[in-house]
Amino acid sequence: MHEWCYKFVDLPQVPQEIIDQSLNSISDNNIHEDWWWWPKSASEVDIVDNKSKQSVAFVQYKLSENVKDWFRENIVTSGYNAINISKTTEGDHKGAHTDKTRDYVLIYLLALGGEKPYTVWYKEKEKSLIREKKARVHDYNLLTEIDRVHIPLNKWCILNSRILHGVDLLSNSRVGFHIGLNEPFELLGKFI
Repeated sequence: MHEWCYKFVDLPQVPQEIIDQSLNSISDNNIHEDWWWWPKSASEVDIVDNKSKQSVAFVQYKLSENVKDWFRENIVTSGYNAINISKTTEGDHKGAHTDKTRDYVLIYLLALGGEKPYTVWYKEKEKSLIREKKARVHDYNLLTEIDRVHIPLNKWCILNSRILHGVDLLSNSRVGFHIGLNEPFELLGKFI
């Protein structure tokens, strides 16, 4: 069976008023407590090309109920486990990992995080392609790149987060909506 890493999905654009309200929610006092896992990775160091490289953190922030309602009415009506906005800490690299609470994630970027960063998927030597939640590999000598994509601004993309993945070539903060999905197959009646 062939596993896919990502797919672009034709879904409605997010209105500017929803974007503005969401960007206002990005503050240290609005951190979503249940999603405070990835900031701990900011102290994690990876070995890439035999050099130490610190991994950035993705911080998840709460959204107001009216913003979440817009997503529930226009993007995903069921089968999701969280709707948040996230922002990376400073750095140029997010290490290879699988997500903590979701098998797939629907992303809509508001800030790329650099000129042309890439989301990259990997397979670890002697391990299955599909991995358990919260898997992390620090030694890139154990990894083989299997796919990569540049996700543009304001374009919906669903990622298979059961496969080890990370982000390369970041030069500033990456900001986007993240909708955690249990199954990727139906988004507002559009099967992918």
